[in-house]
Amino acid sequence: RNRNHQGLACSIVKLWEKSLVAKIAVKRGIQNTNNKIMAEEIKMLTGGTLLLRNKYYIVIYRGKDFLPTSVAAALTEREELTKEIQDVEEKVRGGAGIIASVEETEGKPLAGTLAEFYEAQARWGKELSAEDLDKMKEEAARVKHARVVKRIERKLATVSIYLVTFSILIIYSILTTMEDIYYIIPVCQ
Repeated sequence: RNRNHQGLACSIVKLWEKSLVAKIAVKRGIQNTNNKIMAEEIKMLTGGTLLLRNKYYIVIYRGKDFLPTSVAAALTEREELTKEIQDVEEKVRGGAGIIASVEETEGKPLAGTLAEFYEAQARWGKELSAEDLDKMKEEAARVKHARVVKRIERKLATVSIYLVTFSILIIYSILTTMEDIYYIIPVCQ
């Protein structure tokens, strides 16, 4: 009597297509019936939210994420169609990859040998003289030096902020102790 409420759960789900809340009347005085166990089972089977459970009624809310059966069926159909399209696209891509690899192996490779690299370098590459190499090294050293100087400046700025703050605190503490001494001296006289 407390279990096997699948039929009731199905009817609640059908009712939820038209209404947000399902209210179930509990018949009193039936042996071996526990209202709490019954409500938990229905909640588990339907996936709803238990709003009210007392000795007369069980009220269950469908929730915001409830999908009617027609919408759920349309979604599953759409997912299957999308999966079929993706499978077809993967098959087409796989066939294209096989054709391309066969064409490459038939002729001479297009690029990748050392001779082709030297040929391309001679055609389009710029020959660097010793002066150009020295200029590039000097520029790299200047950039590295500037980066180091900037990092040291940042560290010094941080240290100077700490020193200024520390000196202000020391001056403040000295002034406050002097005020205390100033107030103590007249009292002693």
